Parts: sequence; C-alpha cells; structure tokens
Amino acid sequence: MDKRFLFVSALVLVLMFFISTSNYITWVAKSFILMFFIPTLFILFVKYNPEKIGFNVNKIKLSLFYTILIIIIALPFLFYFSTDTSFKNYYPIWKGQVNFLPAESLLFFSMLGVEFFFRGFLINTLTRYVNWKYAIVLQAILYMLIHIGKPAPEVLLSLFAGLVFGYAAYKTKSIVAPLTSHYSIAIIFDLLTVHS
Repeated sequence: MDKRFLFVSALVLVLMFFISTSNYITWVAKSFILMFFIPTLFILFVKYNPEKIGFNVNKIKLSLFYTILIIIIALPFLFYFSTDTSFKNYYPIWKGQVNFLPAESLLFFSMLGVEFFFRGFLINTLTRYVNWKYAIVLQAILYMLIHIGKPAPEVLLSLFAGLVFGYAAYKTKSIVAPLTSHYSIAIIFDLLTVHS
C-alpha cells in the first residue's frame, strides 16, 4: 500500500489544526489550499485517477437523491439552531468582513476543500487499510475535531454529519452529494441566522 497517501492525509490534518486564521478570507484560503490544493497536487504527482477520489458524476441520480434527503433531514436542526444565541454569535462567520454574496461564493471553495479532503481523499486513503465502515467513522471523528471552537452542539452534530456525508460519498463514489448538501445547508443556515 502506498503510505504516501497516509502521509499527505496526516500532513493536511496537522496543518489544519496548527495554522490559525484571522479572518474569513484567510479561513477560506486555508481550507482550500490545505484540503483541496495540496491533495490535488499529490494526486497529479503520483498520477492517481481523480475519479477514484470523488471526482465523478457516474451516479448523479443517487447523488441528487442523497443531497435532497440530507437537506430535508438538516432543515429542522437549521431552523432550531438559527435562533440559538451561541450560533447567532458565531454565524455567519463572515459577518462584518464581507457582504453576503461574495462571502457565500467564497464559501464554496472552503466546502470544496473540506468535502474533497474528508469524503474523497481521506476515505479513499483509509479504505486501503480498514473496512469502509471504519473509514467513514474515522474520517467523521477527524471532521468533528476540526469543529472544536465552534458552538458545542455543532461539534457534536458534525460527527453525525460526517457519518452521513461519508456514507453518501462512499456509496456514490463521488463528493457531489456531500458537497452540494453541505454547501446548501451552510447557505440556508447563514440566511436563517442573518434574518432571525
């Protein structure tokens, strides 16, 4: 097994934990560069097929089904937590720095990085060493850890979200469902917190 995938995964996670950011723009850049750009350069360097890491739309109907299902399941939580003080104090992350449309547009690049790394690169790497179910659990735990510092309910819910996003990515062999649902949920939540 190619241990370079494990090394790149570990490197990205360590850098995610130890590089701090001071504003929304640098937060987006950190997510995109560390979780998308670095693994992508590695994939190109080792000439690995990007389709095996989630860059495909072969099961687009199933991906759309999972996207819609995930958003429907998330909606009650979004409405409930959008009125919670800890969330209103934290979200939207960009408040006071960037306007809504540019902020939400930039958010896509952060989400692309997160979903590509956790649901594409990391699950693909872990399934080389453990059963796919364990791989999904491990990436969900690591995903939860990057939420430390956000409101406590979100940290706990991110574990569940990581499991759901991971399952959808594994079953579709694509990051389409986790990316589109995560991005949609983030936009909806920002709208709700701004207007509640």
